[in-house]
Amino acid sequence: HNLSQTSAPMSPGCCWFVLAVLWAWWLPWMLVEAEDGQEVDCSTKKCGNVSILDPFWLTDKATGKSCSPDPHPGYDVACTNNSDPTLRSSIPLNRGFEILNISYEERSFHAIDVGKLDVLNATDKCLAVFYNTSVKLKGRPFKIAPVNLNLILYNCTEKDGTAAAARRNRELAPTSVRCGNQWAVLARAGVPHDATGNYSNYARKGCGAVVVPVPASSAGANASDYKQLFNDGFLLTWDVPLPPHPPIFPRKGKSTRWEIIVGPVCGAVFMFAVCSGCFAWYKRKKRRQAVASNEFMRSGSMTSYSKDLELDGSPHIFTFEELEEATDGFSASRELGDGGFGTVYKGKAHVCRSCCL
Repeated sequence: HNLSQTSAPMSPGCCWFVLAVLWAWWLPWMLVEAEDGQEVDCSTKKCGNVSILDPFWLTDKATGKSCSPDPHPGYDVACTNNSDPTLRSSIPLNRGFEILNISYEERSFHAIDVGKLDVLNATDKCLAVFYNTSVKLKGRPFKIAPVNLNLILYNCTEKDGTAAAARRNRELAPTSVRCGNQWAVLARAGVPHDATGNYSNYARKGCGAVVVPVPASSAGANASDYKQLFNDGFLLTWDVPLPPHPPIFPRKGKSTRWEIIVGPVCGAVFMFAVCSGCFAWYKRKKRRQAVASNEFMRSGSMTSYSKDLELDGSPHIFTFEELEEATDGFSASRELGDGGFGTVYKGKAHVCRSCCL
């Protein structure tokens, strides 16, 4: 027989839920602190040989603030290696765009899709992924200029002969990106820009396709020159941005190393305190339920209920006093484990030699 409680206890899994919520809340703050490693001297307003002016902005090394008094969302530039101005990608874990030059009069700039170069240089090509450049720019205030041409990359499978058929097409050139005998990537050059993004006329059956903008000067270039076309970059434009909204959490100055260390530590202590409180609440509730169950078992109503059932031919129902005697006062040495409704004890009673209670 199981000594059951009046209701099933709540799992302490709520503790992990609280931790997950707090971590999701704390992570952006930690990422903001990590950005300090990409700061520059605002007095130069440069990253490498590129001048970073409004609406673009960097983070000042001395103050930790934006180099722009009114930073526009989406125009933040990271000065990678203190020499390469880089715009982030909208795709996580995929590097963004290195700025080659900026024309503030024409509101345009040339940039390289660094993520494409990463795929070419990847050791394991089977894990490398090409993304449409337009997808990487989603949510950013920039547009691919219509004067660009496009390079289309086809990912064709080998098993069904699709890759072999593509290699027989003289307009396509093989690339260094392939995954053994599973698939291979081929390139087509000189594809005109389509403002609607519709390149269905260039689709190949059985092949996935990725569109990569390349400079207009590449007209007549061979698709086998895809590496150089990637490195030449392409042209992007931007419109006059709207006035920026004031920051929700304005930063008053540069975060010191001490603040960077203390912040996450305080957060960890707070999360531990919440988790401990949740666990203590759970144990207290379980104890109360056990007391309520014991009081019911000790009451006369339980004894009467037990006798009525036994007269009806039902199995024997133990009273609390019988259970207490059979288990030597619920001794820890008698514990067998935890059941679905509470702790299970080994006991001896007058109706049985050995029982699980």
